[in-house]
Amino acid sequence: MLARLTAAEHYDIRIAYLLLLPSVLYLLAMSVYPMVFSLWLAFRNYLIYRPDLSSFAGLGMGVLRTLLVIPVLVSPVAMGLTFRYMYAPSYGLINYLLSLVGLPRLDWIVSTTWALPAVIAVDVWQWTPFVVLILLSGMQSVPVDVIEASELDGLSRWQHLWRIIMPMIRPVVLVVLLIRLIDSIRGFDLIYILTRGGPSTATYLLSIHSYVKGFTEGDMGSAAAIAWITVVLVNILAVLFLRLLARGKA
Repeated sequence: MLARLTAAEHYDIRIAYLLLLPSVLYLLAMSVYPMVFSLWLAFRNYLIYRPDLSSFAGLGMGVLRTLLVIPVLVSPVAMGLTFRYMYAPSYGLINYLLSLVGLPRLDWIVSTTWALPAVIAVDVWQWTPFVVLILLSGMQSVPVDVIEASELDGLSRWQHLWRIIMPMIRPVVLVVLLIRLIDSIRGFDLIYILTRGGPSTATYLLSIHSYVKGFTEGDMGSAAAIAWITVVLVNILAVLFLRLLARGKA
């Protein structure tokens, strides 16, 4: 096509490129370069008054924490709908991945065997980052001199973890266990979207039973009674954990 152009047309194209060149250079200098440079800075320890001391720092902890906490921020309804499609027997992503490695397809949320593990897997995937961040904060609160003393005593990594770190963050561990236990007891939205409490009673919790009694059968008295039983059960567990926590501090 270009070979058929006349000399005048070639000249016009060159002029057009020359006229565009200042705009392209301005875009590169004022937009592309700062963006690339800021990305480079994000991975380095860089002091503007001592650029000669610049060093590679890797991925920033703030970025990692943000990425880890994303599943916690996802709506349980959106999570349930997403995994409901992923668990689909015929076109679901999980069964497709299983078939790629030669494993049989499973009826995840329609099987009495696999429905509960499937729901647990989704819940663990969503809330494990939350647990990890809390435990990480607890571990970072351990005094540095205690860590240095354990290193001087020649403790291995596992001994350091189980004999030093875990006893010191025991209150944090108990709080995390209490939060997750309460969430497991009162959980409703994720399970309702995924399985409706089925198949049969494989994922049938008190919260599902209360909903069925109240909004399916119209028995609001039984629904309220079940809800109050759940509240009492949660409070009993909370008191037990608080006593364990107070005993640990004592």
